[in-house]
Amino acid sequence: MKNILLDLLEINKDKEIIKKAIEALIKIINKWKSKNGIKGKFKISGIYEFGIWVIEDVEINIVFNDHLVSKYFGSEKSICEPLISKNCKDNSLYCFLCKEQFKDFEFTFKHLQKHTNNTQKMIELNIEGIKFTIETNENLYKHETNNFIKELPDIKNNNKFTIALFILNRWAKNNFVNQERFGFLDQYSISIMLAKIKILYPNVSLVELIEHFFLTYLEWNKSIPVQIKENQKDKINENKGIFIVLSPTNPEQILAKQINKSTTKIIEKAMLDGLKEVGEISQSSEEITTSWKKFLEPKKFSEMYQHFVLISCYATNLLEKQNFCGFVEEKLPHKLIENIENKLDKINYCHLGKKIVDLCPEINEKMPFCSTWIIGIELLNNENIKNDKKDIEERFEELIEELKLDGYNKFGELKFMLLSFAEKNN
Repeated sequence: MKNILLDLLEINKDKEIIKKAIEALIKIINKWKSKNGIKGKFKISGIYEFGIWVIEDVEINIVFNDHLVSKYFGSEKSICEPLISKNCKDNSLYCFLCKEQFKDFEFTFKHLQKHTNNTQKMIELNIEGIKFTIETNENLYKHETNNFIKELPDIKNNNKFTIALFILNRWAKNNFVNQERFGFLDQYSISIMLAKIKILYPNVSLVELIEHFFLTYLEWNKSIPVQIKENQKDKINENKGIFIVLSPTNPEQILAKQINKSTTKIIEKAMLDGLKEVGEISQSSEEITTSWKKFLEPKKFSEMYQHFVLISCYATNLLEKQNFCGFVEEKLPHKLIENIENKLDKINYCHLGKKIVDLCPEINEKMPFCSTWIIGIELLNNENIKNDKKDIEERFEELIEELKLDGYNKFGELKFMLLSFAEKNN
């Protein structure tokens, strides 16, 4: 049954194109290294190491063994966009990728981005829908984490673990709890959490394994970090109420570092919904493969909440969009807690779920470059937002003004829009 399900879920369907994309990128990186006399080595890791070869689920991580940020990312003024890509004059990997041709692959300026804020330093590429990230040596633990997990006796060559990992990564994606930069899980934290359950319950069925995953972490004592390698001294998580997942590396690293009390609530809500759906699978008279395919169907973020806020960042040019809008994105998760959730008792949490690039609710000819973040608003006890709309709008106005002040930029603008579900669909 496990092999049949593995085939029907088509977990290997994109293996050849993913391998080809990895080979193409390695070739280009080595060309850059040779041209610039770079000696540094790099490691490659990703969910494909567990046998998952699906384009929409794969994120491939390339980590160099040093931390010279400028060598890889270039200066703040280096930007890869049409017309101004000539500004990418340095010898960084980022500028090299900007000007390089990806033979046999569709690759444009929009497929290459960099993040160099305080919480993330990486290059992101998208090749034929395959997401690549390039980082420096402080992220080597990701590669080491996968190496450790895939050699565990209960995990090695285990189809049940592979299928469960595929299902849980898709569950996180479908519930919009898979964006690490927004304070959620990533493929590495999910793999550790699942490996822990597989070790605790080595002989259960696939359905039971997923059920145990949701049940265990819904009831997890969050004063204790989730870890595979138990240390002689138990580490106590002082941030009570927050999921902390530790890598099995030496030294240990915290995975999904941006998780907070608010995003923990959102993850737990997704787990509770997931547990109910898996329970229905175990009781269903349908074929198990049909039931799992239904579980894996994508959800629309626009249908998950009754009320939404759109925050749009506008910029006069692409460099300012990269810097100012990047600053806004870095600060937004914390500001939602500080300015909205902590000051409005009737709001349970704000779910920063989606980012839309170059599509904003208003046209601004003076500032034509934009990004929009979509935030779902969960009220306590089904409160009616009409009674508190003015307070909510005032708090978001305050949030916007603080972001403008903190990231002062005369070339950028921020706006927000509060919508109910009915308004959103009109």
